[in-house]
Amino acid sequence: MTRITLVNRSGKSAYFALSQAGTPAGLIPVGAGGYVVIPVSDTYAVTATTTMEDGNTYATAPATFTSTAQDVTAQVLQNAGTFSFGLVTRPGSQLSTIALTNTTKASVQFRIARGGAPLATVQVLDAYRSGAISTRREYGFYAVVDGITTATITTMQNDPAVAVVRDTSVLADVPGYSVEFL
Repeated sequence: MTRITLVNRSGKSAYFALSQAGTPAGLIPVGAGGYVVIPVSDTYAVTATTTMEDGNTYATAPATFTSTAQDVTAQVLQNAGTFSFGLVTRPGSQLSTIALTNTTKASVQFRIARGGAPLATVQVLDAYRSGAISTRREYGFYAVVDGITTATITTMQNDPAVAVVRDTSVLADVPGYSVEFL
């Protein structure tokens, strides 16, 4: 299991913003002198909701998988005179991508979670349209300290460790901050 370590060496409380493959994944508070270790799970769960022409809202059971390449299709099935809304999963057709397809007439909202934590919501407007979310292990980090936002740094390391530090190269009366890999 991968883990992400965030270390605060700024001397003040900080918030770390974390993204995966460009998708915001969290804003994590870390006290001055503190650190946080975040386990990164390889288990994904997708649920979907839709409101059909009858005005009723339908929700699927979660589709759970560990592959980083997965195709997920929302569909309404007819069986013995009744209709059910569900998800069908297949091995992915695109590397490092969860592809989300809607075969219903109505808009479908897909909710993707990773390790039980919300990762993204993707709205697919109508039939035979699709959306996607990248599962690429590319992480981005920046921090906010005392109202100052640092530049963003990115990595594809499996176990990244990042620190926010006071930046002494800033030529101003107000201290600056930066993030760096450990």
